[in-house]
Amino acid sequence: MTNQDRHNASLEIPIDAAYLPVATAFVENAATAMGLDKPEALSLTLATEEIITYLCRKSAGGRTIRLQCRGGVYYVAEELTFAAGDFDMRAFNLTAPASFEDESDEGEMGLLIASRVVDEVDLHEDSTGIRLVLKKEKAYPSASGDDTAKAPPGLYDVIVPDPELLKYFIRLLNGGADKSHLPTDFIYPGKVADMAASGEYGAAVACDKGGRIGGGILWEIGTGKAKMCQCFGPYVFVGGAEKDLAEALMDFCIGAVAKTQAIGIFSRYPARNFPVDYFEMIGSLELPIGSGGAMESVPIHFRQLEEDLGSVAWTHPALEPFLQSTYERLSFARETIAVHEEGETAAASSVLSVRFERTSGYASLRPLWPGKDMAENIAGHLRILRDEGIPAVFFEMDIGRSWQVRFTPALLESGFTPSVLLPHGGEGDVVIFQHLPEDRRP
Repeated sequence: MTNQDRHNASLEIPIDAAYLPVATAFVENAATAMGLDKPEALSLTLATEEIITYLCRKSAGGRTIRLQCRGGVYYVAEELTFAAGDFDMRAFNLTAPASFEDESDEGEMGLLIASRVVDEVDLHEDSTGIRLVLKKEKAYPSASGDDTAKAPPGLYDVIVPDPELLKYFIRLLNGGADKSHLPTDFIYPGKVADMAASGEYGAAVACDKGGRIGGGILWEIGTGKAKMCQCFGPYVFVGGAEKDLAEALMDFCIGAVAKTQAIGIFSRYPARNFPVDYFEMIGSLELPIGSGGAMESVPIHFRQLEEDLGSVAWTHPALEPFLQSTYERLSFARETIAVHEEGETAAASSVLSVRFERTSGYASLRPLWPGKDMAENIAGHLRILRDEGIPAVFFEMDIGRSWQVRFTPALLESGFTPSVLLPHGGEGDVVIFQHLPEDRRP
């Protein structure tokens, strides 16, 4: 048995209320064994209970459900696989109402509860049926912000930090960096250390001979079919030698990424000392400055590490001009294939996930399921996000997955504009749409 196997546990049971205690006991014990504290484990257990209870009401007899829990150091992901059927996924939307019109059916309310007690939901449909993935993260204390960097000029070596040094570096970031350009995850030093331990993040810090930190850089390693890495920084605490130290940190990061399967690296959070000469600017996004409502244009930088051999990109006629001009400008070889509506049956309800970046003041929507109500669903999410005071809203579309392109007309109708294309950002290229007020649209 490998180390990875020890962090996986699975169970297959009939979709029958008599087996519900078996399922909940399995999830609670597996989540606890994989590192979740009791409250987080119980949240994942509650979500499982509500989903299986719903399926017991809707599914025909003789069907089964497979539960698989996977420990990811800082989270536990549970995958539920079952036959596709009468499964109303609208409850997984942020816009789902607190009560549904049919008060006699409590099933949808159970799905709503399930969607709210976990940190992330993902949906897939393939030949095996529906795969519903629930993710619950560990709880971490935030950085106090009391630690401040006071690194003097001198000679610094770039090294891979151990967990304590990495946590200290994150505390220094929170004590002195411009938090508006820090990912929300970076508020929690212990979480970053666990993300590095899980292999999802890489990190390097610059230390002098006395052990003082002069700066650092982090990079998020692409997972699944994504072939891109995202870097954060470099953050430099030493005055007078910012350029040299920033370049040394970036050289280390690029060298580490080049040893992986990634074919490129990009930055959405350029630090003040970001070495722009190392990268190509592929676009920009509008992000808020402080709390006054002002916006600034933040550049997105990209560097290719391996030859791009070309690929297929799904498109909609309304998206085609943006893709063609972008591919020509960036010299990417792509075969675009248009998606057409040709009378096929569509689901009634679409599903969107929302990722909040509170420190940067924006939210990103991501499609989980297409449906006839896409325009209405997008508009509803926009209303809620505006009511919550989120000034910048993005929509990330993976054009390597044909069904996601069907959201294009609804996005344009709602005021979204395609702004940036990230090569190989998902199964294919990822188009980032931004929603802007009418007076700021191109």
